[in-house]
Amino acid sequence: PLRAEPQRLTLTQARDYAAQLLAADETRAAHAVIKGLLTANPRDPTALLLLVQAERRLGNLAAAETAARQAHREARSPTEAFAAAFSLSQILAQQKKFTQSQFWLRRARQDSDRPDYDALAEDRHRKITQLNPWRSEFRFWLSPSDNINGGPTTNTFAIGTLVFINPAAVPASGVEYGLRFATSRRLGPLTPERGETRLGLRLLGTRYSLTDATKAALPGLSAASLSYSLLEAEIDHSWTSASGARSYGALTLGRDESGGAPLSNIARITLRHDLPAGPQRAYSLTADLERRSRLDQSLRSSTTLGLGGELRQRLANGTLLRLSARLSDTNSASNEIAQQAAEVGVSLSGLPSFFGTDPSLSLAYQLRDYDIARYGPDPRRDRQLRLSVDFALPKFDYMGFSPTLGLTFKQTKSNVPLFTTQETGISLGFRSNF
Repeated sequence: PLRAEPQRLTLTQARDYAAQLLAADETRAAHAVIKGLLTANPRDPTALLLLVQAERRLGNLAAAETAARQAHREARSPTEAFAAAFSLSQILAQQKKFTQSQFWLRRARQDSDRPDYDALAEDRHRKITQLNPWRSEFRFWLSPSDNINGGPTTNTFAIGTLVFINPAAVPASGVEYGLRFATSRRLGPLTPERGETRLGLRLLGTRYSLTDATKAALPGLSAASLSYSLLEAEIDHSWTSASGARSYGALTLGRDESGGAPLSNIARITLRHDLPAGPQRAYSLTADLERRSRLDQSLRSSTTLGLGGELRQRLANGTLLRLSARLSDTNSASNEIAQQAAEVGVSLSGLPSFFGTDPSLSLAYQLRDYDIARYGPDPRRDRQLRLSVDFALPKFDYMGFSPTLGLTFKQTKSNVPLFTTQETGISLGFRSNF
């Protein structure tokens, strides 16, 4: 009888043969060849990547995950590293470990040296984000400012013929350190018929440091007295109608602190309705009702009703234009709190690159009219202008995050000089690019 002579394959030929077997759906045969390759060299990245495919097809997700992690450690090129990280993200998504999958997609993009691989990782990240019941946001910033305490431009004010000077009412220079963290979880499945319900938490905190000049000029001012913290819990529900209009409702409960002492309990109801008006344009209408119960002075408790609208227009060059307007009425027993306000704003994002940066611009103007006169015969009237320009630095991208540099200018003009202020600041932070 004739017997086939055994064939000896080089490592390269064995890798090619295993790949051919996988392409032909001969998974178990391919698995045996791959195991032989790894016996010869347990650190072979190509063999490890082939093993990932074989284990996934055989339903061995734990073994596939282990192989993908080892393949990433042993990768010798950007392509191998990308393939290992991308494969690992897919395996984790199969196991419904969506947050870990998102991390490894960012890692895959970081490992990539090809624009098409970048786009693939970003697109997959967006899809996993939709599947993930958890949604989290994190922001950190540093903001040097020449007026961190909102001090007036003059510390002299008059009531009738009496002139007063407050030596402590002056701008203080220093640095603001800010942290914002928000996380929420979808309750139940996401369906077009029932919409989406989410339960979440938000945390905001700001701390400060003072310059030596401020410490010398204002010895009674401490950085701790300027600190602010806010904690909120929220449940919201959003749904989309057959026409494509999206509606949103939320109930928010929270508490804030100022200078380390409890400041107020907060309850807020928010309603929003989005109206699509074509592929490049959309409108939003918002109404909110907020109750603040002050814990330091009950007289300062307030109820605010707000109404707002926004137009979003995508321009021909890809820039996103936002036009907004808001009216609010605040009722309070305190003549320092009760007021009516109106604000208009415009912002531009996605502007053309400027010296290697991605700029964005926002401008807002607010009118505040207080109900009751306190500092003279006429009620207080404030007019505030806010301008900010932000520059993202995409060339310094790391895992889909880029540093940002912001320039801000805020000026408030009041008929009561004590409340006329001006602030110029710089902020340093980070943003997600996808």
